[in-house]
Amino acid sequence: MLTNAAVKAVRPRARPFKVSDGGGLFLHVAPGGRKSWRLRFRRDGHEQLKVLGTWPELDVGGARGARGRFTARSGQVADLAFEIVARRWHAQQRASW
Repeated sequence: MLTNAAVKAVRPRARPFKVSDGGGLFLHVAPGGRKSWRLRFRRDGHEQLKVLGTWPELDVGGARGARGRFTARSGQVADLAFEIVARRWHAQQRASW
């Protein structure tokens, strides 16, 4: 999980890149230095992307709060957490082990 200090320390590169925070939330860093919070989720089997805001206007806590509010509204993002998916897969595979 990211901290505000870690986000501040991220430097732009020649190509855009992502820094994951977990639960589908990540920081997108553009070559020009712009940092934006984005959320990946699935709706009707298709991957979707929602831009939540830019850093520093929206800090780490604010981005996580926005993710939580979006999750509560849509109910879709909660299924993206790796741990949840992994536990479901493990429970299904357990019988054959």
